[in-house]
Amino acid sequence: MIKLIIFDFDDTLTDNSKLDLCSFLIPCKKLDLKEPTATKIISLRKNGHLAKDIVKRILQYKSQRFLYNEFIRIRNGYLESKMSLRHMKLQNNAKSLLRILQQKKITCVLSSANKDKNKVLRFLQINNIKKYFSKTYFMDDLCFKIDNSSEENRVLIKKSLLYKIIKHQHVNRNEIIYVGNSIEDLEAANYFRLPFVYYQNHYLKKLDNSDIIKTNNMKNLKKLIMRQS
Repeated sequence: MIKLIIFDFDDTLTDNSKLDLCSFLIPCKKLDLKEPTATKIISLRKNGHLAKDIVKRILQYKSQRFLYNEFIRIRNGYLESKMSLRHMKLQNNAKSLLRILQQKKITCVLSSANKDKNKVLRFLQINNIKKYFSKTYFMDDLCFKIDNSSEENRVLIKKSLLYKIIKHQHVNRNEIIYVGNSIEDLEAANYFRLPFVYYQNHYLKKLDNSDIIKTNNMKNLKKLIMRQS
């Protein structure tokens, strides 16, 4: 019987595809560079390219390479701004799922490696879903703060957050489902032997693993959870 659902935030609970696209288009506009198409950005993301690799492709000419640091500065400034909140979208049917889980008395908590805790909390408030989470766990709640741009660091953050959640929630691990969208989420779940559901994102590279439970929408996620609750 499932008693606790742990939701990852970025690109699991949210759809950040428009946010991601704008994070490249806005610096291009400010630096008067040729803008990549949405199709091109999605193609690169689906092939596993990181943001820094995409920026280098945009600045493909030698005469433009000196703009790299400025491009990254503008991009990070946008991602940390209030404006970026307008481009973050709640996954379709997420609120309906959270409401049903609350009715079923299944506890939901949020786990996020996002370095901007206040922005995440603001997103929850704007979308009126904060009430569905008994607790939110952030990197700020840990005893350390590290750069979350590397895969190795993100795995460490995710493991540390899961450790804190397991310790606080007092629920048997076989009564927990961790819902995430990345290899880092999967590695963290496997480390603690937590049941894991992989939420396939439509614009990021998919995990090629036939052994994991997968879904690509909240309606199917609800079915998976209800079967085990």
